[in-house]
Amino acid sequence: MSPAPLGHELIRASAGTGKTYELTNRYLCLLRCGQRPDDILASTFTRKAAGEILGRILLRLAEAATDEAKRAGLQATLGTETLTREECLIALAGMVRRLHRLRIGTLDSFFAQLAGSFALDIGLPPGWRIADEHEDAALRAEAMDAVLNNEDPRGLLTLLHALTGGETTRSLDREVRKKIDALYAVYRESSRDAWYRVPRLRELPEAQLTAALETLRGITLPQHRDWDKAHRKHIQAAEAGDWESFVKDGIAKAVAASKASYCTKPIETAVASAYRPLIAHAKAVLMNRLANQTEATHQLLERFHDQYQQLKTQARALRFEDLTFQLAERFPAILDADFGSGNKDSGEKIDADRLAVRLDSHLRHLLLDEFQDTSLSQWSVIRPLAQRIAGAGPDQSLFCVGDTKQAIYGWRGGVAEIFDALAHDVTNVHQRSLDTSWRSSPPVVQAVNQIFQNLQRHKNLGDLAGAVTGWQRQFHRHQTAEPKRGLSGYVRLQAARAANSDEADSPQDITLRFVAEQVANWTKQAPGFDVGVLVQRNKTVRRLIDELREQGIEASEEGGSSLNDSAAVRLILSLVKLADHSGDRVARFHVATSPLAASLDLFPSADQPDVTAGSTGNDMDAAIRFASRRGDAAAGQLARRIRRQLVDDGYGPTVYRLAGQLAPACNRRELRRAEKLIGLAYQYDAVATSRPRDFAAYVDSAKVRDPIVASVRVMTVHQAKGLEFDIVVLADLEGVLIGQRGDLVVGRPSPTEPIDRVCRGCNKGVQQLLPADWQRLFRATDDQDVAESLSVLYVAVTRAVHALHMIVAPSAGNEQQLHKTFGGLLRAALTDGRRLAAGEVAFEAGDREWFRDPGVERGLSVAEVAWQAESLAPLEVNLAAPAARRWRGLQRVSPSRLEGGTWVRLVAPRGDNDADRRRARDRGMVIHAWFQQIEWLDDYAPSDDRLREVAARSGLALRPNDVDHWLTDFHAMLARPNIAACLHRSAYQDFGGVRLSVETERPFAVRDGDRLLVGNIDRLVTVWDGNRPIAADILDFKTDAISAHDQHAFSEKVRFYSPQLETYCQAVRKMAGAELQQISGNVVLLEAGLVVPIPNGGVG
Repeated sequence: MSPAPLGHELIRASAGTGKTYELTNRYLCLLRCGQRPDDILASTFTRKAAGEILGRILLRLAEAATDEAKRAGLQATLGTETLTREECLIALAGMVRRLHRLRIGTLDSFFAQLAGSFALDIGLPPGWRIADEHEDAALRAEAMDAVLNNEDPRGLLTLLHALTGGETTRSLDREVRKKIDALYAVYRESSRDAWYRVPRLRELPEAQLTAALETLRGITLPQHRDWDKAHRKHIQAAEAGDWESFVKDGIAKAVAASKASYCTKPIETAVASAYRPLIAHAKAVLMNRLANQTEATHQLLERFHDQYQQLKTQARALRFEDLTFQLAERFPAILDADFGSGNKDSGEKIDADRLAVRLDSHLRHLLLDEFQDTSLSQWSVIRPLAQRIAGAGPDQSLFCVGDTKQAIYGWRGGVAEIFDALAHDVTNVHQRSLDTSWRSSPPVVQAVNQIFQNLQRHKNLGDLAGAVTGWQRQFHRHQTAEPKRGLSGYVRLQAARAANSDEADSPQDITLRFVAEQVANWTKQAPGFDVGVLVQRNKTVRRLIDELREQGIEASEEGGSSLNDSAAVRLILSLVKLADHSGDRVARFHVATSPLAASLDLFPSADQPDVTAGSTGNDMDAAIRFASRRGDAAAGQLARRIRRQLVDDGYGPTVYRLAGQLAPACNRRELRRAEKLIGLAYQYDAVATSRPRDFAAYVDSAKVRDPIVASVRVMTVHQAKGLEFDIVVLADLEGVLIGQRGDLVVGRPSPTEPIDRVCRGCNKGVQQLLPADWQRLFRATDDQDVAESLSVLYVAVTRAVHALHMIVAPSAGNEQQLHKTFGGLLRAALTDGRRLAAGEVAFEAGDREWFRDPGVERGLSVAEVAWQAESLAPLEVNLAAPAARRWRGLQRVSPSRLEGGTWVRLVAPRGDNDADRRRARDRGMVIHAWFQQIEWLDDYAPSDDRLREVAARSGLALRPNDVDHWLTDFHAMLARPNIAACLHRSAYQDFGGVRLSVETERPFAVRDGDRLLVGNIDRLVTVWDGNRPIAADILDFKTDAISAHDQHAFSEKVRFYSPQLETYCQAVRKMAGAELQQISGNVVLLEAGLVVPIPNGGVG
């Protein structure tokens, strides 16, 4: 069938109106028209949303292929006359076959593909990759250190003085790092000139300033106490050079505002004339200081940027925003350079073909989701592609869906105005709006309408009223979809309770406790319904999680949280910090007073502190000794032992072992957090450094989700975007609509143009001294903040399916009018703005017991969901056997297979059986592992506890008494003179004062003709002359039961093991090269106590 043109479309989809449904419809329409899936780009802002889009498309095709009713519904949706099962199967099969080529993902993923295709064109380093958060944080820290440490101290001090405006700060280092983190994104988006546009004014010369001040002292004032008081303050401020205080209030403020009177007394011409020169000087000082701070901020960011970019280039480690900025800067010009030439008739075809070569497919259809959160740099990349598609003809199309009412990511660069500008940037775009909710019950939708149609009833908005009215203009009355009109629901606005007599907490804490109490009550009344508790700030999430836990409610935290809220995790990290620095007395005391003290064998049993019962002063004596200077030696030994484990075993196995030792003292939640720490430890092994403290920093920065199945989820409103809940609880509603002024204010000629002005933030008093256009810039920034706050409120209230509970603080005793907060807006819109008593229900609508309605679908309870999850059968995966010949056809040979030369044992010795052989093998493996723990007996002999740990980690099925017996054997081996001698440095004293290095279980892989020799050398001692190896000694431990007096057996063993030792020597020769003058190989017969050189094994 010939495809009908779909046209270009822009949809403004309010919350819950089915924008994902519309986007998947568009995608399915394109498939129905015969378009290839890999010619379609469907982009959204999160991987989760992208997965949902792909899943919906596949599910709808699968349902249409298996269900006649579903197929009829899809046919009606697509507006096609026929839709057969075979067509659905063909479309589904085409999608599945091309899964690896589908472009349904985030803008970041698409930009990564673009960057890969145009890497050289946009200036990316060869072999670039995306750095993870941990690596990037390390690079940023290194760049900051370079800025602070490598600059000229005098120049740096001057810069920092300008940066802070001359104000003292407790930690300049912390202040600088904080500003770089907060402001770097603005630096990337702006030009250098934008930072140097704050106007500078001429200050009074010293002589004129002195004269002006003298004039001010001598003027005659009206007889009024307030005039005298204000005048004295002005003189004191001027004398102190505190020009901000000079103009902040009083007579100077009135004169600066050209007022005719002050405190009912007229301002005489002489008074105004005396004040004006100093007001002008104050204005100049403050403006120049603002300019200095802005320019110093740019200089600091510029120095950081140079260092940061250099480090990232050297490491070839980039962030997604690096790709976006590079593409935004160069990609449009690259398209013009590559494809802009040629005549009009052939140019477009050449454009499409050449771009298709780079992208490995044609890009004919562009589907953009959540477009209101697009940043200007992202739009700079997408815009030329969108314009090209829009002008290409009917076989290509542009589809865009979003909602400026849900634009809540301005703080990270989102520019909602791009959505409005799209219709002007791209021609022939059809627009339509969706305002019918398929999510929420009628009471919730009616409450949403009442809130956002009555925001102007708040009478205390002041300068913010215009921004609120402007936001309201984009709100259209919402409706409930026909199938949802019978849905039961409930809405309530309630004040929190008052504090009980035994509660000394702040009003904010009491409000959060009341929220937790109400959530606990609702989960009991309505089990099986999911609850979303939404707040504005991250710190409130953690506080609410704790309050809910006090109520017996296990709640999950969206996006994860730091593992540092776990006692078990903090303890293991204390041990890691102790391993890094044994002088960390806090960590030492923490470990010494913990359940780990016993398993680490920190004290003799008599000194073991009691950490399970109520500890007394006497119980703490041993722990205090360990944490004090008297415990330095023991702490150092423990630190060395833990570092050895981290190096030998890795962080994953070491943390796993420690968590297992702590398990008996942990509750279920602590065990879950410890399991997550184990996962982080195994991840960290891939990037581990030589400092254990870096692992602690890695854990501190990681956000980990608790894997519990929870019906209550606590999150910020931003994290709730795109989600829905049966019950929504809004808490933390007392935050102001405009938060604390940010460090920077930026301006653009228009919302969709680059930043052309940057200014450091300042208070209202200083703003009033700025030129009019700069004052407008500050007011526009306030309006943007208000609009984003209202969008956050809109997103919050539209997450609810059945019930919406809004909990605000009760009116304070001195409340005279509504505050400029979410709570104030809700009270103004839903009530008459009256004072609220503690616990008062100010507004309610719908059925309070909606959950008893038989028509309401109840989800699974937490217990049911958990049971289903635990009862899932594990998926068995059978892997194919590896190929016999690997690595370019080389046969891999282990030296142990060469034992005995060409002899082959055809019959097992009499008396041998499988159990005996397994036990002998296990004994040999464990004893080998124990010898691996010894570097030099001169320094350190492993304790029995350490050896038991090694045996336990072997993974062997050992009998209880085996380890005890083998420990006795091991100590007997070490007591034999020849064995002990080869493990001391004195065995190599003939070489003189040289350096010795020891490697145990040294792996190797060297080529020997048409075979590859692979294996491990039990002990390799290398003798060094400076940095040059001159000799090597190989020790191969054997646990064979043989008597030193049985000469025949002794000779047979030496002959049997000689080929293996000769191979080891060949491998060492190939690894070390020609510099090695001497190689010796020795069989160490542990039972016989003999060290036997292999005659042909050495190379002299």
